[in-house]
Amino acid sequence: MKVLVTGGAGFIGSHTVDLLVERGHGVIVLDCLDPQVHGPAGKLPPYVERQVSSGRIKFVHGRVEDAAVVGRLLADCDAIIHLAAAVGVGQSAYNPRLYTESNAVGTATVLEALIAQKCEGRRLVVASSISNYGEGAGWNPIRKVMVNPIRTEKDLSAGRWEPIDETDGTTTEPMPTPESLPLRPGSIYGLTKRFTEEASLLTGSHFGLSVAALRFANVFGPRQSLTNPYTGVLAIFYSRIASGHPALVFEDGQQLRDFVYVRDVARVVADCIETEFPVPVCMNIGAGKRYSLLTVLDWLQQQAGTSIEPKMLNVARPGDVRHFFPDISLAQRLIKYQPSQSLKEGVGELVDGFRSQVVLDKVDSAMAELSQFGLLRQAKS
Repeated sequence: MKVLVTGGAGFIGSHTVDLLVERGHGVIVLDCLDPQVHGPAGKLPPYVERQVSSGRIKFVHGRVEDAAVVGRLLADCDAIIHLAAAVGVGQSAYNPRLYTESNAVGTATVLEALIAQKCEGRRLVVASSISNYGEGAGWNPIRKVMVNPIRTEKDLSAGRWEPIDETDGTTTEPMPTPESLPLRPGSIYGLTKRFTEEASLLTGSHFGLSVAALRFANVFGPRQSLTNPYTGVLAIFYSRIASGHPALVFEDGQQLRDFVYVRDVARVVADCIETEFPVPVCMNIGAGKRYSLLTVLDWLQQQAGTSIEPKMLNVARPGDVRHFFPDISLAQRLIKYQPSQSLKEGVGELVDGFRSQVVLDKVDSAMAELSQFGLLRQAKS
């Protein structure tokens, strides 16, 4: 099978490309080499360059919003893995046009190209996100129901971090979020990923395209960018401590997250492109575990050999969620998905990979931007 991978030089994309090559597929990579992700020079990463130099893949430098380029590349492919996107909740709040063009328009461009080329029988895998859900699932112990809770501006400003059921104001208990929970994105990024997902599923249904939309949890692992201060909390923490600065922790650090290993994600993507789905499907992809941010930071510092006391900000960012961990049972059932790498085991490999990269700590500048746009909520003491 010949596969076009948009964003194939990126974090998830490069691991996916390696696996596709290993499985014998022909691969074309389309990537714009965004300097925020790939560094100021916007160079092709060495692990992708090696694949290109060996002739195992073809690389095209370009944007997914470019209809002429996408149409030309798709004409030579049986399937497309669409990973190209602007990522990061905080930055999307003050840069909605960039995120809409990169994510929504980029996806629409891919879909139009598929439609124009009679896409029936072709396969499409798209990267969606758990950001679609907003706060995710919560259990109301009073009403004894699962709800999609909220956090109000008033609560954040008062330092009341836990979500509530807006029906009766009860503080909810975090629980695994199933795909059936109504979508309620709380950020521009989440809105654009919701469009990516729903537009792809609709197109698949209308035109006979095999589609899998994958809602990724927090992906971690080797090759994660250390130059983007808006995404990848482990990379952000590491860039601080490796620069001799304290990690900046929003709220109280007790937020719960699911961290899924990047090679497990790449395996899911490759498995889905090799599977023909009779109807479009949407699946959560996580590790099925939950950890607090402070616990994860402690493991990261142990592996990095540092013990810098983190700076607790007592600040929230609008659009951030309190707790999120997906229910992954659907993916386990449909594609026999089983996470292979735990977070604690993977942190050591993560730190080893980070040590070979140039560290650019841009967290302070990102914080200044968020403050400039009024996107930090300092809790009143």
